[in-house]
Amino acid sequence: MGKLEDTVSEFLAEASKSDPIAVSLCQQDVFVKALFQALEDTSLHATYLEPICEHLFRFCRSDTEELQRFSSYFIPTALALYLRLSRHPAARAIDLSHLEVYLLAAYNIETCDPEGKEIVHSFTVPALHKPSIYHESMIPAASAALTENALSRLEQGLKDSRVVIGPFQEAVRISRDNVHCISALLMRVYNANISYMPGVSREATLRGAQKVISQRSPRIELSSEYLLEVLHCAYFSMFNGQYVLGNETVSLVRSRARQNLLAEVCLVANAMRQSLLDSKDCAKATQQPMGIRITVNSSFKNLTKNVLTNASFRTRKLSEESTELRSPFIHNEGNATGVKRVQWGVKQMPGQSCPRAQVDSGQRWASLLATETWSENRK
Repeated sequence: MGKLEDTVSEFLAEASKSDPIAVSLCQQDVFVKALFQALEDTSLHATYLEPICEHLFRFCRSDTEELQRFSSYFIPTALALYLRLSRHPAARAIDLSHLEVYLLAAYNIETCDPEGKEIVHSFTVPALHKPSIYHESMIPAASAALTENALSRLEQGLKDSRVVIGPFQEAVRISRDNVHCISALLMRVYNANISYMPGVSREATLRGAQKVISQRSPRIELSSEYLLEVLHCAYFSMFNGQYVLGNETVSLVRSRARQNLLAEVCLVANAMRQSLLDSKDCAKATQQPMGIRITVNSSFKNLTKNVLTNASFRTRKLSEESTELRSPFIHNEGNATGVKRVQWGVKQMPGQSCPRAQVDSGQRWASLLATETWSENRK
């Protein structure tokens, strides 16, 4: 018995004792990697496939959140393994009942809540005529008036952009009729929590998806929903340390979509490849996280003010006892440049004298700038 077999046997023996011990074992990377290797190695299926699936099933139905999350690490790998072995003639001798029970348990949990009600997920996709963090509005800001036509398009856009997922029916077995629905939902649940998944889980998910997509004899029929979820996982992995593996997966999915004429998958795969053209050199030689360079070009025109008015400057406040209102007056002085010089004075009210106001040099320069701008605009 090799080192891998010893590690898997130790995990299976210790995890059966109690949930706290199982939680402590699930937090050790050595056992996590060993379980993935045991599921991917077909020579170990006869010995370890059944007990591993039994433990994953128990963790999936457990009330402990750590065990439930640990069980979700292996859902895509188990799904890819089931799709391959159930269609391959050479693997018909392997008992897949325990693998099927584990997948059905993970699927049925997502169909109903603890109270027995059907789970329905709904969200709204940003419409093109409304700006968001992903795009700018096609309607210019100057013409965005609340007309009857604009309001009707706004209401119509909100209706069209609402997406509802579910409800799903419970399943007692995996058949040709529900295999696409089950596989798409399981991958969607995995991607919804992909930020919590370790790197070894994402790598195993992509390797399993590549084997399912590239299998030739017999060829496995795959739905658009499943391939879109695989693209989701590959795109996230490329930005979190698995660029090479994720890029290979995107290429395989794109080729499969072109062969089967899957328009939605081709559209998403081509968009992903196009968005990565500028950043593919970031992770060519390393497995470091990469990113996309985004240039934000605002469609709103910059507001320019050609004429500076008196309201643009704050004059010095007079004393509270004075009721005089300040106003600028312009007069010519015999200077060499012939520029009109602005001096600040006090507007004379009826029955009052007109003392000169004290102004600083900043106000004089601001007034001069206003006069020059006004003169240029008159020309």
